[in-house]
Amino acid sequence: MIRLAQTTVAPAPKTKDASMVAKVYAGILIVMVLLQLFNFPDFVNIFYGFSLPGGHVFAVALAGIVAMAEVFAVPFLLGVRLSVAFRAFSMFLGWLAPAIWLFVLGSILASSERISNSGILGAKLTVAPSLGLLFLVLALAVVAAWASWGLWPFRHAKSGVSAHKK
Repeated sequence: MIRLAQTTVAPAPKTKDASMVAKVYAGILIVMVLLQLFNFPDFVNIFYGFSLPGGHVFAVALAGIVAMAEVFAVPFLLGVRLSVAFRAFSMFLGWLAPAIWLFVLGSILASSERISNSGILGAKLTVAPSLGLLFLVLALAVVAAWASWGLWPFRHAKSGVSAHKK
């Protein structure tokens, strides 16, 4: 029986590679979010300059959501003792962060506007939106999927059996 609110030890990774990939992805997310939160008002202004649908309110919300997703994806990736429900939520946020960046970069590249900073590393470090950056974020999405596969949260920590099969 799964107890969603009780904290549990993270299941053992399926492979050593999955554990290493998850830690590298966590490091990347930490660097990204630290640079984004270093000057959050400017980070929000970068999003506002993308002319995304929804205007200023959507830009502020999306900037906050992507930063929050990057922060709260890290506990799952590092194997922190969490409840099963929060571990699954943290895993979902690890998928959401690159999904938002894919949406943002796709919108920027599809528009005819000239944008000088994608915002992926915040306002201080300028990273121009490009097809290469889009493929890099796509690679982050693949890494998120790999980490999720290797650290799947619905297995028991001791047996390695999926919880939904019991």
